[in-house]
Amino acid sequence: MNLKIAFLQLTPEKRIEDNIKKGAAACRKAAEMGADIALFPEMFSCGYSIPQDINELKSIAISKDSGFVNAFKDLSKELSMAIAVTFLEKHEPKPRNSVVLFDRCGKEVLHYSKVHTCAFDAEKVLCGGDGFCVSELDFGRGKVKVGSMICFDREFPESARILGLSGAELILAPNACPMEINRLSALRTRAYENMLAVATCNYPTGQPDCNGRSSLFDGVPWLLSEPGIRDMCTFLAPGAEDVYIAELDLDQLRKHREEDVMGDKFRRPEKYKILLENNGGKERITPPAADYKAENIFMQAAIDEARDGIYNGDGGPFGCVIVKDGKVLGRGHNSVILNNDSTCHGEIAAIRDAEENLKTHDLSDCELYTTGEPCAMCLAACMWANIERVYYGCTIEDNSQIGFRDRKIDGMLGGRKNINGYLTEIDRKACLKLFEEYLKLDKTIY
Repeated sequence: MNLKIAFLQLTPEKRIEDNIKKGAAACRKAAEMGADIALFPEMFSCGYSIPQDINELKSIAISKDSGFVNAFKDLSKELSMAIAVTFLEKHEPKPRNSVVLFDRCGKEVLHYSKVHTCAFDAEKVLCGGDGFCVSELDFGRGKVKVGSMICFDREFPESARILGLSGAELILAPNACPMEINRLSALRTRAYENMLAVATCNYPTGQPDCNGRSSLFDGVPWLLSEPGIRDMCTFLAPGAEDVYIAELDLDQLRKHREEDVMGDKFRRPEKYKILLENNGGKERITPPAADYKAENIFMQAAIDEARDGIYNGDGGPFGCVIVKDGKVLGRGHNSVILNNDSTCHGEIAAIRDAEENLKTHDLSDCELYTTGEPCAMCLAACMWANIERVYYGCTIEDNSQIGFRDRKIDGMLGGRKNINGYLTEIDRKACLKLFEEYLKLDKTIY
């Protein structure tokens, strides 16, 4: 059973309306050529144009329910052909580089945002995605498990490995860079080591920093029934703008996955501990010197905790210290992202640290200093620990302004009108500077 993939190697237009027309015409041509899936190059909604001014950038970002995306949703149903459409996605606090895959009935089956943004270059103004996912695509004559990685994601073996371990047979890879021998070799390797196919669609020659050469690596380096090796690159487009079709032999790929030794068959995950600890074995980043400072020394200590966390990608800008008799007895910062644990807030971490240090569950006569007004969970934890008073920097409203849900959750629980006197705001100006610093970093809102 062959799966026909259309590579829409198109030069983008200046206006999004014209990109809809051009993209739709290409999809119709792909359908006439018998394609099962049509794949666009990276961020086709804006032609991979990334203004560095945040207001201008946000003005061209579009939602998943926008007219641009819905045009291809409707077209996929009309043509009975799956379409993977790419766009600059509206997202707070910064836009994302995204792809949505619609099946032949117009149903969304995959929504992925680029995890490894090119933060060293123009994409430093974008927000990275939350992770990788795999979905089953029904293309009419059969089904295939599909995932996605976008451009720079290919340089990280973990991207394709996670997709492979999640069952992906085909990776759709929108692209916007020169496809020279080294990048093509990376794609070849991702296909080879994970026993899966990688389909990459690039912009044609003439688009800045692009050269066409969309490709399909089918993931089958040899056939056990035949001598010798075979070239996994079953399709490589020229540089010219056009719609190109390549066929993926799914039966052959599945037979290879069943019979051969690559992929996860002989992995030794118990030996990969360094990949899971301490940022892959790297030393933690020391934050640069800040151009702001809190007036209260304990709030400054909380800010220092928060900055350590945000510069190392642990979580939100929430640091905390617990003080008794003028001495810091416990410290902590938000590590929700690091630990994949929604309860790892700074206050919880500091309470646990103080109780461990004091060998008691009772923190009577202690004060807590935190960069953001505690959420309902942390506020209750402070009370359970018998903390005498809580000092905070930014308010719940400030937390909401940078994308966190404190105010919404607090409203569902009835607000804070009954706890007057327990919470005291201090050093808000310095903590707002911390929040501004956080917004400039690549991060995940949760």
